[in-house]
Amino acid sequence: MATARSRFVPIKLSEEDQLQKSIVDHWHARGVPGTLMCAIPNGGARSFTTGARLKVTGTLAGMPDLMCVLPGGRMFFVELKRRGGRLSAVQRERQDQLQACGFHVHVIDHIDDAVALLEARGMLKENGALRRPVPMVG
Repeated sequence: MATARSRFVPIKLSEEDQLQKSIVDHWHARGVPGTLMCAIPNGGARSFTTGARLKVTGTLAGMPDLMCVLPGGRMFFVELKRRGGRLSAVQRERQDQLQACGFHVHVIDHIDDAVALLEARGMLKENGALRRPVPMVG
């Protein structure tokens, strides 16, 4: 008899979710030791109760999808969009606030651009070798 843990439940991912999964998969496979990548799960349908709980515990609308942390206190954010997608007003406002704090926010709509960014920023090993990260503010 199968247990609840052993059951596979297929899920349909949006274009943005597929892009995010691909980026995270790249980092899991090629991530530079000492780096950290995590999702900021702000989107999606939620019950009223869950939405209220998230709001009172500090969830902030418009935050980018991924936070990328590097050694030495460096960090940047990645906002993912489907091809041709645009930032909402609250996302633009949050991007401006993060940039005013000294952080870079990159808007990405293609896996090749994401991989190039993560390699340039020192989050991914390039061709099996560690690459020196590009200096950045924040």
